[in-house]
Amino acid sequence: MSSSNELRFQKLIQGNRFFEVQHDSLIEQHDVDQSVLRALIDYFFCYVDHHSLTNDDIYEKHLAFLHEYSAHVKLFAESNAYPHESGIVITKSRIDYDVPLLCSTFLSYPRYCIFETFVRRCNTGLTDGVLVIGVSTGLELFLLQEKASNILAFDTQIGNFARQQFPNVAFSESPFSFNPHQQFKNIVMIELLEHLAEPIVLLVDAMKSLRVGGSIHFTTVNRG
Repeated sequence: MSSSNELRFQKLIQGNRFFEVQHDSLIEQHDVDQSVLRALIDYFFCYVDHHSLTNDDIYEKHLAFLHEYSAHVKLFAESNAYPHESGIVITKSRIDYDVPLLCSTFLSYPRYCIFETFVRRCNTGLTDGVLVIGVSTGLELFLLQEKASNILAFDTQIGNFARQQFPNVAFSESPFSFNPHQQFKNIVMIELLEHLAEPIVLLVDAMKSLRVGGSIHFTTVNRG
């Protein structure tokens, strides 16, 4: 983390009691890779600066997200269904989700673990093909950029921030489907499958797109 971002982060954490308690719990109760944590925080501020967000903007978006998330968790517990499966239409903007998702990487140990594990397990040569399905905040691309130069990323909506931040990534603003002429050593799908109506279709296409000896890195909810 740069020295300027370190000072900004301290101010952000100390300016909100919830942020302070959550972050202190993360670093005091768990074994955290500081290099990964610094990278997550640096990327967070890169996103914040691009959108000219203040600390108050960040707190407000995170709190609003938590209120909505609590309602969705209750719904899931009662029906075993995600909001879209219950016919709930979500009208929030992309940034209203991106900011809390990025905050959670340094406030929530389970969320931090997703990306720490991803960094540790996604072994790829610089020229090996990597497929990212679901760009979201662009965080996976950020963590991959020093490991791989041949990255193809699919999403139905790709914002200007991701395109500007990762000019060497080949973006495709469309759903992913199998192409027999494309094979990848690593395929990445973080927090995506649970939002799809037919996740098995995507998994099958991903398996067919995997090189021999390659790996698929994905996370999803445990409905068991």
